[in-house]
Amino acid sequence: MKKKLLMAAALGELLAALFILELDEYLILAWSSDSLEFFAGQLARYPVFVPAAYFVIYVIVTAPYLPGAALMTLAR
Repeated sequence: MKKKLLMAAALGELLAALFILELDEYLILAWSSDSLEFFAGQLARYPVFVPAAYFVIYVIVTAPYLPGAALMTLAR
């Protein structure tokens, strides 16, 4: 019972922080649509740079997790 109450309190605090910090606009579909249009415009403007930047960011984000993933795969 205490664990459920703690989870409900944490969720309530998260939602309150979301509205207090005015981050709720990112949950609206219109923001997502505008962001997609912006990205599509940048891709049309820079057809080589945008995919290259995406690839570099993807590698930087995922590279630290590869050693752990390899160990988990081999350690059966």
